[in-house]
Amino acid sequence: MSLNPLPNVWGIIIQIFYLIFSLIVVFCNLLVKGDIFGVNLLEHAAASLIRVGVGFAVAIVTAVPLGLLIGWNKKLSAATHPLIEIVRHIPPIAWIPFSIVFFGLGLFSSAFIVWLGAFFPILLNTASGVRNIGRAQIDVAITLGAKEKDLISKVVFPAILPEVITGMRVGLGVGWMCVIASEMIGLRKPVGLGFFVLEMQYLGRYLDMIAGMIMIGLIGLLLDYGLRFLEYRVLRWREEVGR
Repeated sequence: MSLNPLPNVWGIIIQIFYLIFSLIVVFCNLLVKGDIFGVNLLEHAAASLIRVGVGFAVAIVTAVPLGLLIGWNKKLSAATHPLIEIVRHIPPIAWIPFSIVFFGLGLFSSAFIVWLGAFFPILLNTASGVRNIGRAQIDVAITLGAKEKDLISKVVFPAILPEVITGMRVGLGVGWMCVIASEMIGLRKPVGLGFFVLEMQYLGRYLDMIAGMIMIGLIGLLLDYGLRFLEYRVLRWREEVGR
């Protein structure tokens, strides 16, 4: 008696294509008609993007100046290093109960978690960029009469922009993951991709859950492309100088 595995292979292939087709249909329905609560994927995505946008903006405003100071001042760097390392190694998700107690359920608790996730990559990249600036650049600027504030604003900051943007890319990726996790634990309004994915898992709607996960990945990709485009526009002078 001979066994032919070919029918089984074709059956698996058909099931895979059927699953992909079903997932596409579910994804499109969620975009157009929405979930069982009447909220579509774009509305969930918009809510998550607002939360991550607030937290990421605050992270940039706080991390870049502090990174400049830490990288420029060795004494300040030595004094703040233990505290930074202690807080940096606490996972942002571990701060979620604290954020709920301190900020309540809402925008600021999620934005705080995003801030924690994005702050340290931007801070450390900024400080590292300052430390790695060639001494010749500083000496030339001082020789030409530049004061300390001019050195930081007109010499140091332009020189470290590549490191700052790299830190922003890493920080935004971490912040995006953090906001999804925070939405799974505490929200005032049940809108957000993290909430959607977890709720669909509770309800056993696994295709909806996977569609939400795909949406999370697609938005993460678009966010990274956006920062890469910003990097290209802001740092285009490097290519022109290199020619």
